Amino acid sequence: MARADASGNIERGEVDIQWNTQRLRSYFNKCQETYDSFLSMSDGLIKAFESYANDEEHTGPEADSSKAFVTEKQIPLLIDIVDDIQKLEDLQENLMTSFEENVDSSTAARISTAHLRQVMLDFVGLEDNLQDVGDKIKGLAESLAETCSEVGTYTVPDYQPYYDEMEKLSSRNGLTGLVPETKKALEDFDAAHKTDISSSDYKTIYDTITANISSFMAGLGDGKYYDITTYNETGESLAWRYPANELEGEALEEYVQYVTDMDAYLRGVKPRCAVYKYDPVNMCNGNYINEHTDISLGGRFKLEFKRFYNALDISEKSLGVGWTHSFEKRIYEDNDKLKIDYPDGSSGSFACINAKKQLYMEEHGEPGILEKLTDGYVLRQDSGEFERYDVRGYLIAFGDNDGENVSLVYEKSEGKRLLSKVVAKNSNTLTFSYFKDGKNLGLIEKVTDQTGRSVFYAYEDRRLVEIKEPDQATRRFTYDSENRIKDVINPKGITSITNEYD
Repeated sequence: MARADASGNIERGEVDIQWNTQRLRSYFNKCQETYDSFLSMSDGLIKAFESYANDEEHTGPEADSSKAFVTEKQIPLLIDIVDDIQKLEDLQENLMTSFEENVDSSTAARISTAHLRQVMLDFVGLEDNLQDVGDKIKGLAESLAETCSEVGTYTVPDYQPYYDEMEKLSSRNGLTGLVPETKKALEDFDAAHKTDISSSDYKTIYDTITANISSFMAGLGDGKYYDITTYNETGESLAWRYPANELEGEALEEYVQYVTDMDAYLRGVKPRCAVYKYDPVNMCNGNYINEHTDISLGGRFKLEFKRFYNALDISEKSLGVGWTHSFEKRIYEDNDKLKIDYPDGSSGSFACINAKKQLYMEEHGEPGILEKLTDGYVLRQDSGEFERYDVRGYLIAFGDNDGENVSLVYEKSEGKRLLSKVVAKNSNTLTFSYFKDGKNLGLIEKVTDQTGRSVFYAYEDRRLVEIKEPDQATRRFTYDSENRIKDVINPKGITSITNEYD
């Protein structure tokens, strides 16, 4: 957080708390690419270490010492790094979620408490001026009405409604109104999260990792503190910190469980997802999943265009084989049940609970009541939010207690029903353009928002191979012979993920 400079426009000693959602999310996304690259290779490195440690061809004191060093120091160190990276990912995601829930849900939020304070000060002056001038005008009008009644009648102007509206933005005492309440929310958020790192399990484990790496590097090669080839004799001189000795309570229990699960995974007893919770490769079912938000529009009625990939989905939709987007929800009837296919590849099965009113409830406990109507379906939540579908099961609107906030418009092309536009009450708009001919007929060519920003999509053999974002950053994909994503190439041209399928 930036502090006010010596001649700054906020009170001495006051901290200017600054937040930029887009910039921070962009930074975290770049971090995520680095994490993914490391995590995708980490277990291979651990297994290579284990293979070396279990090698029976090389024997003798030097070989035994180096194997002991790998087993006792290098493998545990790498396992700790994998754990700590995922703890850092938790902290980053929790920070973003907390800001959205407690300060501002806009994906373009950019706030400075110094600027907000200046607005508050400006409003004090404006309200004073309005009150002063308003009282003078009111006095003059009353005087005219009293002394010039024979000439005509005069309406005494009332500035109070305007004053009240200004108070809604920022009250004169600086305690209520949108501006001071936002400032207070950001200050409270900052206070709540300023020790996220320093007081975290992540920091405790991070400190052991950096200390151990420094200790390892200090004596590497010169035998000053230890020698790998004589580790069994010199290893005691190698200073080493163990997370299990420095964590306590639930943090210690969680760490011990993680180490146990990692050992089970490396022995083939547990799936990869038991220890790599952020890994996009879901080794519990051999699937590869991917999601990314291409366009995000803020405001009260937010719109997001998000892509989802599911390697187990061999169907083709408007983004090609295996891909869906956030508006591709569909209801269909299956015997006496209603089912919904969701964009992320999951589905819901709804059983009838009231035949007379045609009400259905999700069988696995998912929230919401689905009602079958003569002109379609509506899925309602307890919060008042709802989704409306037409008789063919296509999503056509969603909203809340205030009514429909977002509507979806479709067009027919070459016998297909294609989504052409998504429009929100606050004029947020997404417009969809499709290839009109050739091999890519019917696939999305670009998505454009109301400001003119566009995301472009390119295909080969009806498989999505390239996305060009509004800032010209380009993401690419390669596929194997079974139309499953093989490589994910980030905007820097680096292959961040390579998938191998059974």
